[in-house]
Amino acid sequence: MRFLAKQIFVEPRHGLLRHSVVAALIAFLGAALMVTAFYGIACALGNPPDPNAAPEVPITAFQFFAMVVFAPVVGTILLAFTITALATFLRSKLWISVFAALVFGGAHSLTSRFWFFAAVWPFFIFSCCYLIWRARSLTHALAAAAIPHALINISVFVVAALSASA
Repeated sequence: MRFLAKQIFVEPRHGLLRHSVVAALIAFLGAALMVTAFYGIACALGNPPDPNAAPEVPITAFQFFAMVVFAPVVGTILLAFTITALATFLRSKLWISVFAALVFGGAHSLTSRFWFFAAVWPFFIFSCCYLIWRARSLTHALAAAAIPHALINISVFVVAALSASA
C-alpha cells in the first residue's frame, strides 16, 4: 500500500492543466472499465441493470451549465470539506482518497446503483488530485479536482447528446 501511495502522491511534474487533462483521462477510462465490469458481472448473475433506470440527461443549455460548471464546483467544495474531515482522523492520503471516493460514489448511487461504479473511481482520482495540489495552494487543489470533474461531465453530456440524436 505504501508503494502505491508513493507512486500516486508525488509532486506534479507538469502544469495544472496538463495534470488535469491526464487525470480526467485516467478517471474516464477507469470509470468505463468499472461500469463495464459491473454490467458484465450483473448480467452473468442474471440481474442485468435496467438501462432505463439510469438518469436521463436533458440536452439543454441549463443542464450543460449544471453538469459542466455547477456540479464540478459544488462537488469539489464538498469534496474539500470531506477530505478535510477525513484528514482529522486519517493520516494516509491514499485512505483519505479511498473513503472520499466511497462517500461520493455512494451519493451518486442514490440515483441509480449503476452510478456508484461510474463515480467511485473518478472521485478517487479527484481526491488524489486535490491532495497532490493542496501542498501548492487551496486554489490549485480546488482547480485540480474541479477541472477533471468538468471534463468527465462534458464527455457524459456529449455521449448523451449523441445518443439522443441517434
